[in-house]
Amino acid sequence: MTDQDPPTEPEQAPPPEKLPLLPKSKKFLIPVIILLSVTLLGLGLGLYLAFTSLQRSEPFKAALAELDQNPEVEMLLGSPLEPGLSTLGQVDEEAGVADLMFRITGPKDRASVRSRCEWIEGRWQVTHLDLWIGERDDGEWTTLIGDPDQLPQ
Repeated sequence: MTDQDPPTEPEQAPPPEKLPLLPKSKKFLIPVIILLSVTLLGLGLGLYLAFTSLQRSEPFKAALAELDQNPEVEMLLGSPLEPGLSTLGQVDEEAGVADLMFRITGPKDRASVRSRCEWIEGRWQVTHLDLWIGERDDGEWTTLIGDPDQLPQ
């Protein structure tokens, strides 16, 4: 008999290389993390400025001054008064009207405030001021300035 080479199996192609979900080099994560951080920081700063911009307005300062000077507010909430973090509403300087809602806290209690200010004789004046003392479902509006039957919307 002759020596024959053993039969060879046909060569199989190596399996295709699987691409990893994340490359071994994670350098691409650095710009992603930086972009995400800058976006979140910008969003946070934007929200902060949006919520506090009304608190820097003259109508807000006028309403807070009225509250500070009101003896009924001092009796109910105490003194000093601290405004909450957010103020809702709008200031329309062209029309000379500002409607604001915000929270205040004193040593005795806290309250929600609803105010309307109008540009009269060259300055912002509070024409309506309501105070809600108590929790959301348990309280009532007390009108400090203005007509209680003509509540601002």
